Amino acid sequence: MKKRSILLILLLLPSLLFFSCSKVVTYKYLPSSQNMIKTVSFDDLNLDSKDYVVLDRVESSARIILTIKNGTFTLTDPDGTFSLEYLVLNGSLILSKYSGVLRSGFLSEFSEVNTKSPEELVRRMALYRLINLVREQGGDYVIEPIYTTSVEGSVDEHWRSSTTTITYLTTVSGKAIKLKTSK
Repeated sequence: MKKRSILLILLLLPSLLFFSCSKVVTYKYLPSSQNMIKTVSFDDLNLDSKDYVVLDRVESSARIILTIKNGTFTLTDPDGTFSLEYLVLNGSLILSKYSGVLRSGFLSEFSEVNTKSPEELVRRMALYRLINLVREQGGDYVIEPIYTTSVEGSVDEHWRSSTTTITYLTTVSGKAIKLKTSK
């Protein structure tokens, strides 16, 4: 009986070591909503002024708060539309929690959004909102968009841990135009 127990342990030990050392990978699906609009400069239009109408100047903004505390890297939208929490493991960011829907805008073609970059997230969010404004006005294109981003940070240090908070604010503006069509 003792020999059987030892043999069983020797047979199971490599399996236990293999499974305990293997990394469990979980994939999280982050819901996203995307808008796209073409952007053009006056030089690229190659149109006469009778071919289009400038509807109005449009402007939108977005804010993201990055909080770094106790090995976590959290990106949140203060409006409550989404939140992403990453664990910092061996210098890498691993998505551990998320909520809401990421709404991102693009000026030409859809591409993958780097959800680990607060700068890119805040620009994509502001652009998404700008595209909605252009669509509300009945626009077809945005002429010469302008982005501005400001960053403010603070560090709150306690005797056990510290919290770093960085706020990113991006404003994007441009002119919405509508092409004249012959209907």
